[in-house]
Amino acid sequence: MTIVNLAQSNREIVELLVPIIVGYMSLFISSIFVYRIGKIILRRDSISLISAIIFLLNPSTIFCLLYSPKNYGFASVGYYFVPLLYLMSYYYYLKKDWKKFTAFTVALTLTSPLSYLIAITFIVYLLIRNRIDEKSLSWSLLRENKISLVLILVSLIIGVLVIPQTLQHFSSLLIASIYPQYTSLNYIYDNVYFKLTYWFILFGVFSFLPIFSPLELIPALPYLLVGLFSSYIPYYSYGYYPYYFLALPMLIMGFIRTINLIKDDKRTMLISYVFIFLFNVALLYVILE
Repeated sequence: MTIVNLAQSNREIVELLVPIIVGYMSLFISSIFVYRIGKIILRRDSISLISAIIFLLNPSTIFCLLYSPKNYGFASVGYYFVPLLYLMSYYYYLKKDWKKFTAFTVALTLTSPLSYLIAITFIVYLLIRNRIDEKSLSWSLLRENKISLVLILVSLIIGVLVIPQTLQHFSSLLIASIYPQYTSLNYIYDNVYFKLTYWFILFGVFSFLPIFSPLELIPALPYLLVGLFSSYIPYYSYGYYPYYFLALPMLIMGFIRTINLIKDDKRTMLISYVFIFLFNVALLYVILE
């Protein structure tokens, strides 16, 4: 009996530690890509480094990383890879390395039930971003990357077939109450306090700056909308579930894009960083209390 209990105990430890270790490694590598993306967009190493540190070490990231495995076990690992694959795809899009962009976008579609919808909105976002950056829609982005687009399209189809939950999430947003156990238009007013508190924390750790770059938040819409029209509390429960990582890469990109707009205003930058510090210290205090 002792051997059985010991084996069970060791299994539980492994189920907790492995996701945390894998998640930390994934997020650490993600922070490197945040730094690289920052260098391209911001063109300032110091600000890029600060952005990477905020991404990696804010209380929300650490808390979710440590506590999600208690509820999800190994299933939480897939969510940890969403920021990594999203940011790698974003980076190689900026570098115009279409082979690597395709590979990581295809991988992104299969990481979690909602990632296939994230991949679709990510492609929509990139088309809009390309139009803004190039001042007109650059058809070369489509014409020169037909194979990449075909591979991404195939992966999206596979995502629908292999991960049927995505259809349940999506369909219930379009047709209310078909899948009431997931989402429904009728649930928009359910648990309003929890939803508002969760979103306040979600954006607050980044000084609410992502709000001023709404275009960057387009790929986060599938998760945000599912949470809005859901009565399933884990979608907007702070810290104990891995869903936070479905929005994290979009939040940091919104943060970087907004910082790029205000980087020459030293006073505004200082106020933003002081707010981030105070908000995260207060949040850490609440968590540890």
